[in-house]
Amino acid sequence: MKYLFLLLIYTLSTNSFARNGSGGGDIVGNGGGLAEQNFIYALTHLPEFITETLNNEPVYSDDKATLQQIYQIALTQYQKNDKLKFISGKKNPGFFESDTDSEVRLAKTDFTPESLIYINLDLLYRHNEFDEVEVLTLPVMVASLVHEFGHQLNLRDHHYLDFLGAKVRRFIDRNQHLSQLKINDRFLYIYSYSMGPQAPTLITIQYEGIFESLDLRPYLKCQHEAQRPIGFTLSNQHFNPLFDSYENYVVSFSSWIKVACMNDAGQISYDDGDFKLVYILDRNDQKPTISLVSLDISFNNL
Repeated sequence: MKYLFLLLIYTLSTNSFARNGSGGGDIVGNGGGLAEQNFIYALTHLPEFITETLNNEPVYSDDKATLQQIYQIALTQYQKNDKLKFISGKKNPGFFESDTDSEVRLAKTDFTPESLIYINLDLLYRHNEFDEVEVLTLPVMVASLVHEFGHQLNLRDHHYLDFLGAKVRRFIDRNQHLSQLKINDRFLYIYSYSMGPQAPTLITIQYEGIFESLDLRPYLKCQHEAQRPIGFTLSNQHFNPLFDSYENYVVSFSSWIKVACMNDAGQISYDDGDFKLVYILDRNDQKPTISLVSLDISFNNL
């Protein structure tokens, strides 16, 4: 299996929601909230998610052929900034229902590749028993997009498309990793996925409803200048002891890193090293903030 490391927002339990301190975006609009942004991110990288699933999961020939067709449609549509439309199902009664399926759906589209995909804002956020806002997770969003692009192939069977979406979702779910650090009576989280060499790279740190994301691609490097990094995996992820500076916390996160490097001939080799992030966590009880201080990748033989 070829690897790349993808760090993204994920749930703290086995349900379909991740905690968030902010609400949703527009009732009808371009996606101003965190969940809407994640849905757009899922669309942007849907071809990679499908590719990695097909490369690493057992998929029967007919299902594989269908996923490959969905991949082809996604490849022509994923860069369209108006492909997704977010609307409230409650404010548009019946819009996310159909004669053949009584369930209120998360998304809806028509049966042509050029059709918009409508996302039900009411199902993107929910309040849990602690009155915290939870956000629908990325794997569920990816599965929903697989389903809707299947409809754009003129496939009508909701159950079969749910099955195909679940294939991709299970692959992402299986490769997730959560690191957490208790600070007084609260937790700080870093979310991670270990995936394939063409997947996107993003790290997300969360504390008290505050999310800070960092695209790691600009920071990747190889030992040899003739090679370029195409991905990586992390292992042995852990938080280092917390440093209390009285006004702020200094949070340090470390892991081993394996960077996949490609030369001009297309040959891939792997460089092993250490990866470290340092954040400053402002202790302001009213509005805590998280700021990146440093990101370092060092190789073992340098």
